Amino acid sequence: MTLPFRLAIRDLRAGFARFIVFILCLALGITAMAAVDTVSRGIRQALTDDSREILGGDFALHGVYLPATAAQRTTLQEVGAVSEAATMRAMAIAGTASNLVEVKAVDEAYPLYGVLDLSEGKLGEDLAGNGAVVDPELLDRLGVGVGATIQLAGHPFRITATIVHDPARAGESGFVLGPRFLISRQAFDTAGLAQPGSLIYWNYDIRVPPGANAASAHAKLQALASSTGWQLRTPQDAAQTLRTMIDRLTQFLTLVSVSALAVGGIGIANASKAALETRLHAIAVMKCLGASRQTVFSIFLMQTLLVALVGIALGLMLGTAVPLILQPILAAALPITPHLHPQPVSLGFAALYGVLIVLIFTLPILWQAGRVSPVLLFRSRLAALPFQIAGRHLLAMIVLVGLFVAVLVWRSSDRNLTIGFLGGLVCMMLL
Repeated sequence: MTLPFRLAIRDLRAGFARFIVFILCLALGITAMAAVDTVSRGIRQALTDDSREILGGDFALHGVYLPATAAQRTTLQEVGAVSEAATMRAMAIAGTASNLVEVKAVDEAYPLYGVLDLSEGKLGEDLAGNGAVVDPELLDRLGVGVGATIQLAGHPFRITATIVHDPARAGESGFVLGPRFLISRQAFDTAGLAQPGSLIYWNYDIRVPPGANAASAHAKLQALASSTGWQLRTPQDAAQTLRTMIDRLTQFLTLVSVSALAVGGIGIANASKAALETRLHAIAVMKCLGASRQTVFSIFLMQTLLVALVGIALGLMLGTAVPLILQPILAAALPITPHLHPQPVSLGFAALYGVLIVLIFTLPILWQAGRVSPVLLFRSRLAALPFQIAGRHLLAMIVLVGLFVAVLVWRSSDRNLTIGFLGGLVCMMLL
């Protein structure tokens, strides 16, 4: 164990309380960075892992107004299993109450992937005859319960269950103007909902058999989509609207976390300066005993890094715990279940940000420790910590700041926005 390290430990044991503010400022900033990135990665991972359940198949074709012809159905069936669904908007009426709903008529094959969780029964049984399953909020708005009869375009439907979780909900794009109202394709035709000019979206989910050539299937479906004007989607396109929203929200929260970390850096600098100024007498004594500038700098650098290690560890623990606490809240708010578990990459980068912030805000102060003069021992009142920075130190600061900015920009989804934000943050802090 080197002498500077022993002295740093000894001094730290005697005055650890001086660094409480330092630790809290660092821990809060790292907590924000780690939690935001962990939640973001967990949601993205869920979207990737559940992409086929969200899309509804290995491929999906979307058209408007007209369903597929017999010849087009044959082409789809040559690729794999097919599930047809029709979606439209209609007014649901129960007594004197009414509410706009998103009607979705599905066939017996739906869903090809995943499971539609219902409050009771199975989907096929609940949709038999004029049965319907709906979002719970629709029953609240209409003031009815399961078992009630609701009119849809003058046709009665009996509510048999409510929807608990539908993985395909995350893949729906566009505006959702009302609660979901699921019925069978047979009931859809019987009720006469498909009128000339009705805005009906036709969706065809395709499940490719195991071992089939996915590239060949994609080429055949792409040719069909080109000839019909339909939109072809793959699992990589699933939940694109949700992905975009998560990316933008992550970008915003990351920049907020950077602001918190930068403000925490100011607190770290002030706490470090205040702690060092209480040790000016001890530094002067060490200089009288022959300690060099490098030795004094090494002692307090090691002390700072040890304190930073405590703050980083605390921040990483909180950054791991916060997403786990938010898991049930996010699962209820989002149409998917995020995979919120400790993310080594997120925690690693949060720790890196913490180390860089500590070095950026404390090195200019620590460099001054070696400049303390032994003459201070002969003064009745100690002077303030001197400030003078050498050219090589300035270069080191530029490198550290550049590394911090480079890592943030590299990991950002909108690099221009990040660069502009960091530029504004630096100008604000300089002013």
